[in-house]
Amino acid sequence: MECREVSEHLAACADEPSGRALWAPAGPAARAVEAHLRSCASCQADLAAYRQLGTALTGLADHTVQPPAWLHDTLIDSVHARLGRPAARWAPVERFRLRPEGTRALTNPRYAAAGGAVLLAGLAAGAVLIRGRRRRSAAELRPATAA
Repeated sequence: MECREVSEHLAACADEPSGRALWAPAGPAARAVEAHLRSCASCQADLAAYRQLGTALTGLADHTVQPPAWLHDTLIDSVHARLGRPAARWAPVERFRLRPEGTRALTNPRYAAAGGAVLLAGLAAGAVLIRGRRRRSAAELRPATAA
C-alpha cells in the first residue's frame, strides 16, 4: 500500500492507540495500513499530527472564550448603522422589578389553596361537559329501533 492510499485512512486510525483502524479492526485493508505505518516515517508523522489535532480539539470543548467588553457596544452600533438608525446608548439596568415597591407579594398559602380549588372545579366542569357532549353524539349515531 502506498502513502497516498494510507493517507485516506489515517484519520480513522488516529483515535485508536494501536494505530488500527476503528472501522475494520481485522480486515485486510487495516492490516495493510498497519504494515505501511510500521515502515513509513512520513505516514507515522502524519498519524501523530492527527492525534495531536484530536487532543487539541478535545481540549477546546472545555474552553470558554469570553468576548471583550467593547464588543457588545460595537456590535449594537453596527446593527443600528446598517438599519439606518442612530446608535442608542443603553443605560445599565439596576434591577428588574415585577411589582411596585411597597406592595406585598401573594405569599399567603390560602391564596394558593383557593386558586387550586378554582382550577380543580373548572377541570371537573369541563370534564362533565365533554362527557355529556359525547353521550349526546353517541345517542344521535345509534340507529332508531323499531318498536
